[in-house]
Amino acid sequence: MKSNDARAEVARLKARVAALEQLLEVQEQAVIGQAGRIEAALKQIDGQSKVLRAVFESTATETGDDFFRSLVASLASTLGVRWAFVGEVIGNRPGHIRTLALWMDGGLGENFEYALAGTPCEHVITDQRMRFFPRGVQQLFPTALVLSDLGVESYLAFPLFSDAREAMGLVGVMHDAPMSEDSQAQSLLGIYAARVGTELRRLRVVQALQENEEK
Repeated sequence: MKSNDARAEVARLKARVAALEQLLEVQEQAVIGQAGRIEAALKQIDGQSKVLRAVFESTATETGDDFFRSLVASLASTLGVRWAFVGEVIGNRPGHIRTLALWMDGGLGENFEYALAGTPCEHVITDQRMRFFPRGVQQLFPTALVLSDLGVESYLAFPLFSDAREAMGLVGVMHDAPMSEDSQAQSLLGIYAARVGTELRRLRVVQALQENEEK
């Protein structure tokens, strides 16, 4: 009888040890996963801080048109895309955008005006939020002929806000291949958008002051 009790106690102890070992293994994997997530987050923060430094260093002494031109060049290089642009809503032409700077195929392009209707930019301005189409943007916006003419495959843009939180423009990138759907490109473009929005608001204040002085 005692022998049976002893065997039963040993079996219970073995089962308890096995359960503890399994629990420790699960906890170890959780710690490893958490460490990996922390390391990835630190790398992303480090990458974003480098981008911030690059943006500041390349545009710190520039304002206005020179600033916008330098920024789209930096943006295209950083994200590895063919097209980068900054656009401003035209005050006396509702529903239209005027580009302030345009980078395409390795160089600055001529600025132009275009209607928002039927374009992905319309959603950025109307929804007042970031819009990302990682692939198939031509099929999503078949009436936007510029997309098919250029062979655009992917699109990412952020709105630029006035002090009254109205969408006063946008900054965006396009590419002829799909963009990665991870958050890296979106985070980086968000950094650029904050800097562009600040400069555009500054220019509007300067313009308003000049108009008041003239009056």
